[in-house]
Amino acid sequence: MAIFYHNDTVYAVDNRCPHMGFPLSRGTVCEGLLTCHWHNARFDLASGGTLDPFADDVRAFPTVIRDGEVFVDVSPEALVIEATGTEEKIDSIIEILRPYGFKELVRTGKVAMLRGNKVAEEAPAPDNIREYRPAPRRAYAGGD
Repeated sequence: MAIFYHNDTVYAVDNRCPHMGFPLSRGTVCEGLLTCHWHNARFDLASGGTLDPFADDVRAFPTVIRDGEVFVDVSPEALVIEATGTEEKIDSIIEILRPYGFKELVRTGKVAMLRGNKVAEEAPAPDNIREYRPAPRRAYAGGD
């Protein structure tokens, strides 16, 4: 977690840039924006929202100052759990979590995904998945 005091307000955000993992505590703050120094990703300190399409939002935490001490609320507002396995295993996980209450539950069934940077000409049937081997990656020859 990175904590910033800016314009008489305390802000707290996750310390890892969601773009490339740089410690945001080593970034700079100007006019309410936190800038990561690896790739110049910018985040609104109050909401954690990004201003750049190549980066995801960073998690922001509510803060309070009481008697000169800073308190940060790290309780999750939402929890997302992704589980994979047989139907019986998924049913077991659901029963274990049921006492905590669900706001939403999505079951997708069987899903087949291709990995890599090529697009298949036609989607394979789930019971007949073809082996897919991506082309070798080329070294990046650009600037910065």
